[in-house]
Amino acid sequence: MKTQDIPFNMKVHYDDDLNEVAENFEEMEKGVEVLKKEFEKLNDDSIQAAILLGQIGSFLRVLKQLPEAEQTFAHALDILNKHRQIHVRMAIVLRMSLIDLAKKKFLPANKVFEEYLKEIKSSEDKKVRSLLDFVLFHFARSKYAERSYSEAKEMMTKALELRLVRGDLEMIGHTQNALAVINRKLES
Repeated sequence: MKTQDIPFNMKVHYDDDLNEVAENFEEMEKGVEVLKKEFEKLNDDSIQAAILLGQIGSFLRVLKQLPEAEQTFAHALDILNKHRQIHVRMAIVLRMSLIDLAKKKFLPANKVFEEYLKEIKSSEDKKVRSLLDFVLFHFARSKYAERSYSEAKEMMTKALELRLVRGDLEMIGHTQNALAVINRKLES
């Protein structure tokens, strides 16, 4: 199910510490319930089920329901172990690493980001390479939280360049806003 098909506000923004924040907490909770019902309808171990679990886990993470988000991502990975969709597995692991970021556990999150940056850059698989902007964006968020503002700016700028090429206006907006937050910090 596409996020825009959920009849509730599922939008996320980033605060001045670059933390994920639900635009409307209650509506996002209702949207998660819609996604859970959609998952129950699938009742299988398909890649689509794993992708849906990835969505659910991501929204649970934004809602700060971190233990349930971890369980949901773990379930998605269990399903993906039966399939050979490397890019989907990588996306789920990256989303799981954002739980570490939310818990201020930078070392494990950064380890995943560093490993995947190398893997993505050396990959010839277009679907794997399409994850580069995601990794750069969230690695920059981690560096910002660690007060490595120059590194954060460099990564966020690269993420913005990639997102401009892709043309996803919502992601471009998030990245521009995050870059503005980083620039304000560098100027202060």
